[in-house]
Amino acid sequence: MTTSEAQILVTGEKFSGHGLRAVQPVIEELIASAEFEIQIIAYILSPFAVGFLDLLAKALERGITVSLVVNRLGEQPSQIKDRLAELRTRFPKFSIRSFDKRDNIIHAKALVVDRKSAVIGSANFTWGGLVSNHEICVLVNGDAASKVGSLLDEIGSTLD
Repeated sequence: MTTSEAQILVTGEKFSGHGLRAVQPVIEELIASAEFEIQIIAYILSPFAVGFLDLLAKALERGITVSLVVNRLGEQPSQIKDRLAELRTRFPKFSIRSFDKRDNIIHAKALVVDRKSAVIGSANFTWGGLVSNHEICVLVNGDAASKVGSLLDEIGSTLD
């Protein structure tokens, strides 16, 4: 048996107000608290995600390693592609891999920090996903977060 704890996170007015935390501030707190590593897997990053990428840049400036697997990088918004290219140029500890399998997609959305904490759920890194849609995510700590980190390592290694 492994040891983990979980907390439900939400977005959207219908889910708010039930004593549950919102997804976006938890993600911001986790990124700010990173000590050595941040792993992300995403289906889409909208132009709203520029603020999210700014938080990652601050982590990179602190020497944190950041790895991102994104579905079909070439199909992401141009503003996002430009910002990701800029981060890759500025920071050697930033890696991005594009999932470009012909008949498959990455639809997972997760952020893992230091293999200790992970946010996993339905929310894309978009305005809707992090603020206005009705989304449910789970914050896990402990062994479950470490396992998610291992899964992201595994998918990333298949894209090299």
